[in-house]
Amino acid sequence: MSDTIVCQEFKKDLSKFYVIDVREADEYKKEHIKGAVNLSLGKLIRDEKLGIIPRDRKIVVHCQSGLRGSIAQKFLADKGYDVKNLEGGYVTYKASEK
Repeated sequence: MSDTIVCQEFKKDLSKFYVIDVREADEYKKEHIKGAVNLSLGKLIRDEKLGIIPRDRKIVVHCQSGLRGSIAQKFLADKGYDVKNLEGGYVTYKASEK
């Protein structure tokens, strides 16, 4: 099973995913995917145990280009979440808007 999701598949039905933007707050404030929750990678790792991430939904994580997202995906998958990393990150998502 792949740990990534391509942008085209992701955008087919955004509403079925709980989207976590693992970039820093200043990156998120500049622009972000509508409906995405900003939870920086460091905060995600510190706060996962607080139960703020739903276990009953498919999760997509993303960062700017994919590295932080892949770390977040592996971390959450190891904790039992149904999670994919958006391939190419926000850069790919933004490019698909054109």
